[in-house]
Amino acid sequence: MRVFAIEMVHVPAGNFQAGSGGANTGEFRQANLTTSGNAASFTITNTAPTLQGNNAASSSLNISTRAGSGNDQLTGTTTATLASGYPTGYAAFYCMKYEISQGQYRDFLNTLTYDQQATRTLNSPGSSIGSGALVTSGTYRQGIEIKTSGVNNNTPAVYGCDLNGNNIFDEAGDGEWIACNYLRWSDITAFLDWAALRPMTELEYEKACRGTLGPVVDEFAWGSTTYTGLGSILNSSQNNEASNTTNANLHNSGSLYGGPVRVGIFSTGSSNRTSSGASYYGIMDLSGNVWEQVVSIANSNCRSFNGICGDGMLNASTGESNVSNWPTGSNIGVRGGSFNSSNASARVSDRTYIAIGVTSRFADFGGRGVR
Repeated sequence: MRVFAIEMVHVPAGNFQAGSGGANTGEFRQANLTTSGNAASFTITNTAPTLQGNNAASSSLNISTRAGSGNDQLTGTTTATLASGYPTGYAAFYCMKYEISQGQYRDFLNTLTYDQQATRTLNSPGSSIGSGALVTSGTYRQGIEIKTSGVNNNTPAVYGCDLNGNNIFDEAGDGEWIACNYLRWSDITAFLDWAALRPMTELEYEKACRGTLGPVVDEFAWGSTTYTGLGSILNSSQNNEASNTTNANLHNSGSLYGGPVRVGIFSTGSSNRTSSGASYYGIMDLSGNVWEQVVSIANSNCRSFNGICGDGMLNASTGESNVSNWPTGSNIGVRGGSFNSSNASARVSDRTYIAIGVTSRFADFGGRGVR
């Protein structure tokens, strides 16, 4: 019998603002504002919003996105609705405090059958010891490897973390606290189903960042427009990996370190919301490190999401999530930026890649769950 714990943060019920009132790509706004510049944010209440195209004849009571921006721009006064139960962020929810770590994904893999592992990894579970699970080991600080090779259709592999590449697994410096990258949407949903969680919607993402405070134009998750990029680190790959850059609170493409870092790296015993890079509720790394994969409102497949949580069971033969009404990877978007993206992408309201689709593994794609 094995017990796994995931630290969660409570996000209370209540109204909040979607959009910052700025000009970020695809930013949420009121629907009757047709210009492409700055515009008023939209208030999410206990009534699910109706989506509508930007048009002078549209209703200010409906939500839209910046005119001329984004891949989900409705035309004219066209409207669309969200499914009953779609999590808009108004209702209370719990959010993972940190992004899925490499140690957590390793532990997940070690509960699966051989065939399930084969779906949830890049290299066969029967590959040689030291083979990377998701990519060539060490690439962009991804260090999950095969610790004991599996036997085809019979004995599953045993996985371990070995970022230093010495074939001695799960040492203090093997990176298990680093955010797990190279995760596809199907990997995220399988992990969340197994953990009895569910995917986060993009409206919940903005609530988790901004809370009940009024929006700040172009703000990051810590509520201001200023940031300091990570330049170097101390205690590399260890559970106390820390920033070696004074006042750093964002790991993005302006940083000097190639790959994700320890989840919550900027938080210390004396840090505040800004210096730790924390959201209004104390959730870490919602801006930067790895992209947050979210359920968007950009297409009908995602708008049918009803917020059902996983039940701890995966498809026995494929290792896929088997929860009904969870969107497919081709319809998924990402928010919050990464170690490999610009500072603009890390802004709370930026929706540049909300319709990108995540069916392949990328060096800066990770995620977290809610319930």
